[in-house]
Amino acid sequence: MNKLKHPVIAAIPTHNEEKLLGGLLEQALEQEYDEVYVLDDASQDNTLEVALSHGKDVKVIAGSENVGPGANRNRIIPELGYSA
Repeated sequence: MNKLKHPVIAAIPTHNEEKLLGGLLEQALEQEYDEVYVLDDASQDNTLEVALSHGKDVKVIAGSENVGPGANRNRIIPELGYSA
């Protein structure tokens, strides 16, 4: 992937999305983002397993408790090694 001064990332918030996530991740990876993240909001299904099955191409941030969509999206901020 092309590393730019300001990389373009895909941040995919999820909660119980095992049925749709695999296809979405395949499409995101085809777009050649600099990084692809799955932000899981304590899913109760196999969402994490689907995300992790893509190996190192997808970075997974898993929440231990469901905090809602806004707070879930914010989980990426401390994970980024550059200014968000």
